Amino acid sequence: MSEIYIGIDGGGTHTRALAVDRTGRTLARAETGGANQSDTSDAEQNVLSVIREVVAGANRELSDVAG
Repeated sequence: MSEIYIGIDGGGTHTRALAVDRTGRTLARAETGGANQSDTSDAEQNVLSVIREVVAGANRELSDVAG
């Protein structure tokens, strides 16, 4: 399977992630709760969750993430 890249926007209300291939083609998008530890006690879990969701949405494994 080819490698993918993930971009994450962690805000106070939402955490969004995008998975792309080497050419920049979007493979998946995901959104969870906030990533600001000042706003929620679930910040770390929300970031981990959005990563798992976007990787699964791209039909890839965590080992396929190159950056």
